[in-house]
Amino acid sequence: MNFYDRHDSFFDDDNFDNMDEKIRYYQKILRSKNRSRLELPDENVIESIVDYCISVERYRDGLEFCNIWLVNNPESADAYLKSAVIYSQLNRSSDALKHINKALDIEPSMLEALLTKALILEQTGELNHGLAIIDKILAYEPGNEDVLFRKAMLLQSAFKTEEALDILIYLENVDYQPEEVYQEIAHCYHMLYEFNKSTEYYQKSLDINPFDYLIWYNMGVMYGHKGANYKSIDCYKMSLALKKDFTPALFNLGNAYSATSRLVEAISTYLELLTFAPGDIETMNNLAGTFADNKQYLSAIEYYTKVLNIDNTYHPAYFGRGFCYDALDNFEKALRDYDTALVFTPESKNILQQKADLLYNFGNVHSALECYIRALEIDPNDEHSIFDVAFIYYELGDYDNAEMFAERLIDLSYSYADAWYLLGKIYARRDNTRKSAKCLSEAISLDSSKFEDFENEFPALTNNYSKLNKIVQKNLKSGKGFFGRF
Repeated sequence: MNFYDRHDSFFDDDNFDNMDEKIRYYQKILRSKNRSRLELPDENVIESIVDYCISVERYRDGLEFCNIWLVNNPESADAYLKSAVIYSQLNRSSDALKHINKALDIEPSMLEALLTKALILEQTGELNHGLAIIDKILAYEPGNEDVLFRKAMLLQSAFKTEEALDILIYLENVDYQPEEVYQEIAHCYHMLYEFNKSTEYYQKSLDINPFDYLIWYNMGVMYGHKGANYKSIDCYKMSLALKKDFTPALFNLGNAYSATSRLVEAISTYLELLTFAPGDIETMNNLAGTFADNKQYLSAIEYYTKVLNIDNTYHPAYFGRGFCYDALDNFEKALRDYDTALVFTPESKNILQQKADLLYNFGNVHSALECYIRALEIDPNDEHSIFDVAFIYYELGDYDNAEMFAERLIDLSYSYADAWYLLGKIYARRDNTRKSAKCLSEAISLDSSKFEDFENEFPALTNNYSKLNKIVQKNLKSGKGFFGRF
């Protein structure tokens, strides 16, 4: 038995305990300046190492051995194919395309190379070109299940989800690679917003392979779409148990903790994620937001500022930091951050409302009114802004506009008790006791806490409300409605 036979990966007696040991051994030889040609692995060994590296996502190691493979055999279509696959996984699409074309120059009818080229074209956005290759293959091999599966994947990328689903359901019925097919069917149902069916197919995949961290992650996403955040948390934790540095699962786990008001756990999760991705803006922004939700405003400001030091155009961080300054009564800094955020997103209703609230609390009522009106131009049915516009007009003594906006809000949301109460106050200012009583009565019937406001406030407005007060109390005790009694 010669050297190559002893070290061929297809033999059990090659003196290596595992593939990782074999890779380290040959990498040491390859990187040595004094290596002997006889010490280099043969083509079979290299191919097995490359296949292993691809299977465990060690693409850079795989590429190193592919390059040696091509040096030793520059006419190997398989070597060009495998290197194209690796370049594709490394998002080096132009290199991937160059190598797959080399493989096809050597073997023009190589099916796996044609399919790989179609998927690389998908990466580059040339979906129609990729689908044309697939359809050309299917013209000669219409029942080829491998090709049909690849076509379904390309159709999904082209947002032809229902066409992809039809192919996948067929492949499910012929029992083609169930785990992969189930996952792709689940993805299609996800894209079609059929989350229950999507969850069902991810569960089928887990029944086959309960140790796939990606399936657990996708299950978590589906439960999140369904509002089942506690189940999402369990799924993300399972995904992380299988791959502790899987950052998308950590990010979504933090979000799920935040959504269920488990703020301390959310903060801890985001901080752990930052150990793997220290410069990730979205993570820092969400961490800052969770600190703010937990009323840890100084910590929130610290992380919002870190975000802005990395990207000074990231407007959510200006908005969040402004909110924290506002909560700390640092109105000037808050206003400056709101204004900066509006430079980047002038049509943000939420920022306009927050700025308007600050201006109102700061005593700048007219500027606050302008902001609320701008917010209404963006969303004419926003109840918060309609009420605040009506209330400010009332405070300014513009009862015509105050009445118009209060009635507009009641038409939009009849059960909005504050709008009825405000309308009652407007009519009281106009000495229209009858209409005022109707509105106040309706407000109290919708929200009994308004009765205390009524008792405290209305005696100061007019002497005519002592009688109304008694009538309101009598009807409250009897449980009767007030509307139409006056």
